[in-house]
Amino acid sequence: METTLRMIRKFGEAVIVIDQEPSKLSESIKANTNTKITFTLGNGKDIFDIATSMEISQEQRKYLDLLKVGHAVVKVKGRVESPIMVYFPKFENNNPKTEEDGPEVPLRE
Repeated sequence: METTLRMIRKFGEAVIVIDQEPSKLSESIKANTNTKITFTLGNGKDIFDIATSMEISQEQRKYLDLLKVGHAVVKVKGRVESPIMVYFPKFENNNPKTEEDGPEVPLRE
């Protein structure tokens, strides 16, 4: 996985890595990701780990376990100087996909 992540950039491709415990991700994965998003975290080890990876200050770290549902902190390497707070509104799909619908499902109408 780590070799793939290091090499995939030269092909113009991207990989999305999702984990509920960022402290279990390898250092290579954390170093080779351009955009990091974290929602609320309750484990001190995970908070320390993602805060270090996202360059979140000691003062700001205490808020990582206080984020409400839908709120997150985003860090985009080279585009945003410091992490920013964002809100993702709840999305409910009132038209669930069935096998008859085919492979594409519109997100919003």
